[in-house]
Amino acid sequence: MAYNRFQLQRETGVSPDRLLMLTVAGTSMVPTLYPGDRVMIVTHTDGEPLMDRVIYVFHHALNGVIIKRIRWYKDGTLSLESDNREDPSDFEIGPDEAHEWKVVGRVVRVEKSL
Repeated sequence: MAYNRFQLQRETGVSPDRLLMLTVAGTSMVPTLYPGDRVMIVTHTDGEPLMDRVIYVFHHALNGVIIKRIRWYKDGTLSLESDNREDPSDFEIGPDEAHEWKVVGRVVRVEKSL
């Protein structure tokens, strides 16, 4: 797939070198994301804050790569939530577990599967 680097930078606000494309495999984010959809993500940099109710890609040693919408709670807990209420595979991450999860990046574009 080819993209115009200038246009990508203008649309996302970041260097195209920080962008990745991934294909959605599961159903936990339906109706927002369906299997076969492709998501463009801006890779995460250390110290960059996570935005509440935005979709991110995470990596965990046991759970692999997952795509979830995040929600912050006042007690510092981070919830990784599915959009599909019939397929809940949510995770709650307390401050003492945060080191186990790597933030890969934030979803900035979705290309729907045909």
